[in-house]
Amino acid sequence: MKDCKATIDTRAVAALARLSLCEEEAASFEEDMKKIVSFAKRIEQAGSCPEEESADACPLREDTASRCKGCKDIRSVAPIGSAVEGCFSVPRVVE
Repeated sequence: MKDCKATIDTRAVAALARLSLCEEEAASFEEDMKKIVSFAKRIEQAGSCPEEESADACPLREDTASRCKGCKDIRSVAPIGSAVEGCFSVPRVVE
């Protein structure tokens, strides 16, 4: 991987990220940032293939609505009363 030639103001980046860095951490952070920028440049240079070529490489299936093939199997293992009108009721996990 080629090293990044750009100058990165690590103190400004650290301040934006609300990080408090000592001198040793700032030097390590700067090296990490250079590697990240270099990697991003490599990805940018790689480009992408035209849509026609990529479509042939990975053909997509038609997106069509259909009934669940294993609905009875799924309902048989679901908690009692959780399946209502083909939908499942699940407990809230985010408050």
